[in-house]
Amino acid sequence: MPPLDLFNCLPMHDETNWELLAKYLAGECTAAELQQVTEWVRADRRNHQLLQQMTQAWELSPRDHAQAQPNSQALWQRLQVSMRHKQPFVAVHTTSQTRRLWPQQTLLRIAASVLLVLGIGLGAYYWPKEPTLITQLTQTQQQKTLTLPDGTKVWLNEGSKLSYPPAFAAARREVTLEGEAYFEVVHLRQHQPFVVKARGAETTVLGTSFDVTTDAPAGVTVSVVTGRVQLAQANAADRHVLLTKGWTGVYNPATQQVQRDSTTDLNFLAWKTGVLTFRKTPVRDVMAALTTYYHRPIVLQDSTLGTCRFTGTFVRQPLDSVLQTVSLTFDAQVRRQANSITLQGGTCQ
Repeated sequence: MPPLDLFNCLPMHDETNWELLAKYLAGECTAAELQQVTEWVRADRRNHQLLQQMTQAWELSPRDHAQAQPNSQALWQRLQVSMRHKQPFVAVHTTSQTRRLWPQQTLLRIAASVLLVLGIGLGAYYWPKEPTLITQLTQTQQQKTLTLPDGTKVWLNEGSKLSYPPAFAAARREVTLEGEAYFEVVHLRQHQPFVVKARGAETTVLGTSFDVTTDAPAGVTVSVVTGRVQLAQANAADRHVLLTKGWTGVYNPATQQVQRDSTTDLNFLAWKTGVLTFRKTPVRDVMAALTTYYHRPIVLQDSTLGTCRFTGTFVRQPLDSVLQTVSLTFDAQVRRQANSITLQGGTCQ
């Protein structure tokens, strides 16, 4: 069999900007470059298919070719044979050492590096598949900041999962969330809606910032920081509420009811900002907020102290420092146990 000629067998246009696609895969595109990639994808269905395969291969490919699986090793050797008369491959990945190499790479070398990544998953390219989604996960005590294909920024809280396509469809931008995330949605001139799907609910916006959590006790909770948001039951647009700044919407999967109320929790974004704010807040609610933020159960020995009110702000302070401030305010004592912390005694001032 003759050597595999990827440049001839891949469905692409002559004007394919390999350097731009390589930067996209490495997560180094500016907002303007992200828009260029989006327009290129929309121009031809084959472009969309190609970018899907490239993204999947990039996510699954090993960072060091020496660690590749046997099938990948064989394909690498075939790629070398087919390209030997042109120029050696240079693998490019997102590391602090390689990011500075972009200006020095020729177009052919960058295209070759992208094709290497594509080549590792090329065998699947010729069999139709469902659209590939990018999935971002966070573990316990881990957070991520992401930039979606349209330039939208997402802060993903711990223990969460976000799935989205390599390029959004023309009709609407759709992502799926499990857990909690804060979105700053880019407003597009095409008025392309941005939709967050979560546990049977759909949150739709055009350009705004808001927080979505799927594991709140009441169900799916959406709190708006700027702009306007619609929270609705999926496939039931008549069951919806409109939310603006200062309002929180809740969708209950059990009852399939949607309702809204004014936002009373000042700390719904504390996981992102690191700021805890209390304004004449009952101490029982202060302890609940501290339990959520620091992941340590904190209880009151005397429920009477729970009705006292506390005012204060803490910016990324350790738990011991926060508890010391609260205990001194009410003349209480802090008792630490293996799995919990108890606030004992104390009186309202």
